[in-house]
Amino acid sequence: MTLYFEKMENNDDPIINSICHELKSKYGCHTIVPYGSRARGLITPTSDYDVIGIRKKGAKTRIAKKQRGFFWDVFIYSENERCRKKDIQGLYRRSELLHALVDHYFFIRQKRFLGPKEGFAWIKKNDPSTFKLIHRALSFPANISLLKKAASEVYKVKLS
Repeated sequence: MTLYFEKMENNDDPIINSICHELKSKYGCHTIVPYGSRARGLITPTSDYDVIGIRKKGAKTRIAKKQRGFFWDVFIYSENERCRKKDIQGLYRRSELLHALVDHYFFIRQKRFLGPKEGFAWIKKNDPSTFKLIHRALSFPANISLLKKAASEVYKVKLS
């Protein structure tokens, strides 16, 4: 299981623990990735919990609920989700994933993402091979093969 909440799971945050537990036990997610303000370390008193869960198969699911005054905004996708389709929704999902890659790149590596300008400059200087993969994927957003290569490198997993 790839769990990008790993450093936070089983800590003092009962909401993170609840999200991770529910995604693993109820939905069978093997990968759990936070995104948004919490992933960037820019938490405010009204920040919600933005999370993506990935599982082998199953319908796309959204969990939107409130726990202890905080909102969950959780999306669960199967490995074979819509971004593989060639229709408008598939293209939209690819652009969503492309957008999330850089945010997730920094979160996974426990670095603060300061926006695309500084973020891309940092990746180009410190991780040029990943920068090239992301750049190619962004240059040809309809190419699922380039997207998989970039995502594989960012998430450090082999995607089929």
